[in-house]
Order: sequence, then C-alpha cells, then structure tokens
Amino acid sequence: MAGPPTLDEIDSVKDVGSKRFKMFQRLEGELNEAGVEFEELDEEDAYLYKLAQDFLTASATYSKMEKLEEIVEHVDGRYR
Repeated sequence: MAGPPTLDEIDSVKDVGSKRFKMFQRLEGELNEAGVEFEELDEEDAYLYKLAQDFLTASATYSKMEKLEEIVEHVDGRYR
C-alpha cells in the first residue's frame, strides 16, 4: 500500500476538492508517523495539536498547504 501523498504530489493537483482530500490524507499520515491520535495531541504534543487545528480550520487552500508544510517539518524534526 502506498503511503500518504507527498507535498509535491499535493501541489500538482489542480482540483481543489482533490487537493484538500490529499492534504487530509497527508495529515493523517503525519499523525500516524508521530504515533499519536488526533484526540491525544493536546496531551502528547501541544504544538502539533495547534498546527493540526489551524490546518483543519483554515478556509483557504493556500493556508492549509502552509500549515501542512509546518506539520511535516515539525514531525520530521521531532519524530523522525
């Protein structure tokens, strides 16, 4: 089974709905990589929880992509 889409794969998608779905898949992949459930984030990693909340509540696709990039950087730095 293939892993979550890469940021480059997400960026290449033109359809906004498909792009947002792939972004959410990547968010789930990052949380799985970190080994935490979203419900546990506030206790396990408050900063990642804040980033995930910002990602989920952002209305603009561009803002979502920026938050997703921050999430990837944080997970890379802390969990990999």
